[in-house]
Amino acid sequence: MAADRWRFKLTAAVLIAVVLATPLNPSGEETISQWTQTTSYPIRVAGDSCVGAAARIYCVGGFDDRDNSHDAVYYADMGASGIGGWTPGPSYPRDIDSASCVAATAGIYCVGGEDASTVLDDVYFAPLTSSQLGPWSSAAAYPEAVSAPSCVAYSGYIYCVGGFDSNGYEVSSTYYASLSSG
Repeated sequence: MAADRWRFKLTAAVLIAVVLATPLNPSGEETISQWTQTTSYPIRVAGDSCVGAAARIYCVGGFDDRDNSHDAVYYADMGASGIGGWTPGPSYPRDIDSASCVAATAGIYCVGGEDASTVLDDVYFAPLTSSQLGPWSSAAAYPEAVSAPSCVAYSGYIYCVGGFDSNGYEVSSTYYASLSSG
């Protein structure tokens, strides 16, 4: 019995030493190559929100050099040779910039943002099939009006952190919501 316990402790110590000595990424560090220009976006904007899903990039809204927000939605195929030609998608339900859009299993969700002068609590959803982005519909409102939150979709949930409130102050609010089919 004591010998078994001693072997167990020795085996555990060896395993711990091996784990601690093994780099987290044994295949080497991932690096980024030199940037290469690809197909230009159809309009000049900042504050748009882009997501990647099903080998496409989808970009929503943004504001121009006159601080006008846009309801434009464009998508393009992505590949090793860059981005293909941009195609207009279904317009966002309102002019928007500084929203945070995420790609979930069933489609794209966009949270918050502003329409040049008003910070919003809107959340909209567009279903995504292999061939197209569907029309936008309203989803459960965000608990507070927020512009430029940072949101991610993970394992059936959307998580959002921070942003700016309607007075332009940074917020520390963090919320999450579960996604369900139907």
